[in-house]
Amino acid sequence: MTEYRRAPSKVNRFLVPAPPEPPPSVSVPPVSPPPFPVPGWNSADHIARLHCIGNEPYPMERYWLEQAPPLVILLRGAPGSGKSTWAAHYKAKWASEAWVISATDYFRDHAGIVQFRSPWLSQSHLWCRNALYWLCQLRIPRIVIDNTHVHLWEYKEAAFIARAHHYRVFQHVCTGTWQNVNNVPDQLVRKMRAEFEHDADVPHYDEEKS
Repeated sequence: MTEYRRAPSKVNRFLVPAPPEPPPSVSVPPVSPPPFPVPGWNSADHIARLHCIGNEPYPMERYWLEQAPPLVILLRGAPGSGKSTWAAHYKAKWASEAWVISATDYFRDHAGIVQFRSPWLSQSHLWCRNALYWLCQLRIPRIVIDNTHVHLWEYKEAAFIARAHHYRVFQHVCTGTWQNVNNVPDQLVRKMRAEFEHDADVPHYDEEKS
């Protein structure tokens, strides 16, 4: 005769069969889970040792400075400085490896027209960081972030996401003075140029070394 008991949930009031007892002759040894994260696996030091000169691994400092995939390039500059043009040329050069993301794409409709809305600006940058996370998860070799990045705090989280996935992070500063394609007011553009913060910690990307 089957024994029944009530489910512990207050929502499910149906009677469910009691789980069967294991045979007394069967003994299941306890399984201890492995430590997480596993030491030496999927760490920056482990990946650095995969990039060797001959059979000798080189220091971590050299790993982060080598301009080879996987890498993330942070484009910096006020609107009209040439960021999108540079990103388009880079994408054409590395068509099978590069992926360009921009907060502007958040406002782009199906026809390709940008409908900018200032109340959604913070959401667009959050969308951009989420896109960066998934591109790193997919191990895209070259990722370009086409945003203004005038202040250092604006790309702090993006750099953290990239380095957490063991991507090398570089900056490329654009200094052109063309008319911006997103119709940003000239007064705001001048303000962004005046408030531009230089970063000595993130190395500059040299396309000739890639």
